[in-house]
Amino acid sequence: MRVGLVVTGGFDRTGRERVVPALLAFVDAMARRHETHVFALRHYREPCEYTLRGATIHDLGRVDGMRGLGRLSQARRLAAAIERIGRLDVLHAYWAVPAGIVATRVARSLAIPSIVTFDSGELVAIDDIGYGLQRRFVDRRALDATLRNASAVSVPTNYMTDLAKGHGVTPAIVPLGVDVARFPHADRSPGPPWRLIRVGSINPVKDHATLLHAFQHVVTIEPDTRLDIVGEDTLGGSMQRLAENLGVADRVTFHGVQPTERVADLYRHAPGERTHT
Repeated sequence: MRVGLVVTGGFDRTGRERVVPALLAFVDAMARRHETHVFALRHYREPCEYTLRGATIHDLGRVDGMRGLGRLSQARRLAAAIERIGRLDVLHAYWAVPAGIVATRVARSLAIPSIVTFDSGELVAIDDIGYGLQRRFVDRRALDATLRNASAVSVPTNYMTDLAKGHGVTPAIVPLGVDVARFPHADRSPGPPWRLIRVGSINPVKDHATLLHAFQHVVTIEPDTRLDIVGEDTLGGSMQRLAENLGVADRVTFHGVQPTERVADLYRHAPGERTHT
């Protein structure tokens, strides 16, 4: 088969920086059996093409401007890229916005079957942190159109299945995982010292504030405990300041964005079943 995967980003020439390991593992496995093309909508500033993990990556270049016009431009670029490489058997979008909206629009125009994976806040509205695509009418309308146009929908959890059913869709449950060969198990004795790890962008939905308050309680019971936090900081250092205020800054390390092998190394140093993600 000739398979196209449409993503917002998460692919990089290096294969190790600014990447989504689960997506890399997915493409790695798929490319062993099928001709695989990945179309990235928002990664490099200028369009480019390269190979990674057995797949051809077509970065369509960033589009600036109003949201609706931007998606129209992305759809045109995607359609042109598919026309250039030849017809695909299926187009799979990861995340509904913008990938799902763009991919299903193009797939419908080209009469190609389409799959959309919902794996984020597509089906929720959490007003107190401004999160979720069910908060605004314009986003709800775009998502409803995506659901109508998609040939199939997948989600990673039973919880998201129930949410999707509320929109009249019964999705397939397909959890995404990483390549365990790149995150090998290491025999390690339980602490102390205890090492905990949290990997994920520092943003409101990840709720690092609750993590730090819980960690403050942990160290009152197990003082010889360390916490490693890995991920992009989108909150301007507020979590680092909270760690200072809670008196745990000397036990918490904020590593920022790290390449895959460094994240794997941090996992290896976290003890046994007490590793958290």
